[in-house]
Amino acid sequence: MDIYEELAMKDENLVDAFGTWEALSQTPETRFAYEIRLKVIINDKARLSDAIDKGEERGTGKRNSKSST
Repeated sequence: MDIYEELAMKDENLVDAFGTWEALSQTPETRFAYEIRLKVIINDKARLSDAIDKGEERGTGKRNSKSST
């Protein structure tokens, strides 16, 4: 075990995270469910960011060349 692993094992949050990761990677089903949840979170963040950008464009009077919805 290298120095970083030793330090990580002393941090309770990291130990919990490693435990969760280990549990999730035990079966293909749990791994698949985790990946799906992660994709949903990433997509939600992208949609929110896009909505904010469109709102800022509308607020400043700028229009995207793709569409003006």
